[in-house]
Order: sequence, then structure tokens, then C-alpha cells
Amino acid sequence: MKKVQDEAPQHNTEQQEWLDVNLKKQNQRYDQIVSNMDALSEQRDSWIKDFLFRIQNYGFNYNCDAKRKIPDSELPEKIDRPFKVVY
Repeated sequence: MKKVQDEAPQHNTEQQEWLDVNLKKQNQRYDQIVSNMDALSEQRDSWIKDFLFRIQNYGFNYNCDAKRKIPDSELPEKIDRPFKVVY
């Protein structure tokens, strides 16, 4: 059975040029965002370290004014790959 989503419409030259230009601009923006995120990696690591310190030593509120400290056994292990930022 033939489905609508299986057939892409044909683009004329003007439409294809517009798509190419905009795709190039989008890829440039994406590359800039990735480079900015990579530049923040050391600062991000210190943010994570500070956060883990706070939840272990001061705890966090889980119900109204009830606080709970997180033991070492419940902390996630640091992964061996680059930190992936989803945006």
C-alpha cells in the first residue's frame, strides 16, 4: 500500500536553493552552540561537583521541611565519555 509520507515532493530550483542556504545557516548555528557547550565543560564539571557536595553535606528538601542527605552509595558514577548536553 502506497503511503503519502513515502513520497517526497519535488522542489524547483528556487526552493532547493532556499533549502540549501537555510540548512547551511542552521548547521553553522548548531556548530556554534556545540562549541559554546564544549567551552563550558570545565565550569560544568565544577557545577556538578558543587551540587554533589551540597546534596551530600546539606541534603535536599524532599517533603516540605524534611531534608535528606545523599550517601556516597547513591551517587552516580562519572562516565568515561564526554558530557552530552541536550538542547
